[in-house]
Amino acid sequence: MLKMTAEIAGILGDTGTVKRFTSLSEAADRGFNEKFYLPDEEKYTPAGQSGYVLPLAFGIVPQERRALMAEKLNRAVLEKGSLDTGYAGTRYIMNVLCDYGYEKTAFMLLDRKEFPSWSYMLSQGGNTITETWRGIGDMSEEKSLSMNHFTLGSVTGWMFSDLCGIRWNESAPGFSEIVLRPVFIPEMGDISAELDTDYGKIKAGWRVSDGTAYYSFDVPRSTTLILPDGKKEKYPAGNHTAEYKLNNI
Repeated sequence: MLKMTAEIAGILGDTGTVKRFTSLSEAADRGFNEKFYLPDEEKYTPAGQSGYVLPLAFGIVPQERRALMAEKLNRAVLEKGSLDTGYAGTRYIMNVLCDYGYEKTAFMLLDRKEFPSWSYMLSQGGNTITETWRGIGDMSEEKSLSMNHFTLGSVTGWMFSDLCGIRWNESAPGFSEIVLRPVFIPEMGDISAELDTDYGKIKAGWRVSDGTAYYSFDVPRSTTLILPDGKKEKYPAGNHTAEYKLNNI
């Protein structure tokens, strides 16, 4: 919240509030690391996937340690073979894995059929993402559970922002500047998404053929496309296709 307040103040041109809340945010980050980071073991405590996910997602991990913490998160997920996160960690784990180049691990979590997983919910007869990993199987118990719950359903947001790459420039609110930054996972097959904005509809998707990803997008405004190798290119409003050679399949 401290960082967000500083960012909002920056958009509003309130430099005094930016300075104050940036200072508070930096102090909070230092305090968190002093309390929860174990330098001798190079890890955060309490142990677990969320112990890496949340500091990485919120930018609390110092820049020089981020790659190592992401590697340890990836290792923890592979060793477990499944999600081991609560509500807070589940919200960000797929995004964080993709941010640091572990999209194959993210796909493993998405594709997993056993409990706990999103596919397990579907196997229990559900057609929405429920409050618990057991899906409608928990409905037999005498408790009040949501049948359409955002916390575990945040994976659908990841499909828009990471798989299809529809993102925004946080310094340009309301999609006044569009950023497309897709993550290509050949095992997913073809994928596409549409998003309505105040400026018009954004459509984006891709397919993979013979080791090349073909990314198609239709945008209502000037757009920056960022490919996995970091290459950036500007495109005007309209329909476009970009090709990206995959080296890891």
